[in-house]
Amino acid sequence: MKTKWKSIAYWDKGVSTGNSKNVSVDTHSTEEMAQAVADALLIEGLGGERKIFPIKTRVEKVIIL
Repeated sequence: MKTKWKSIAYWDKGVSTGNSKNVSVDTHSTEEMAQAVADALLIEGLGGERKIFPIKTRVEKVIIL
């Protein structure tokens, strides 16, 4: 088994993420990397422009069999 981590961001209805749930997900090698991305989105916003911010973020463990 291999462990990966996901950073997950939830966006307002006005933000286009390419899916109907308005959620963006990225996969990372470590929990620290995933948390850094989640934290950066909350501080810097989408694209680092400090204009559009997620409603919330979280980090999730993924086990690959």
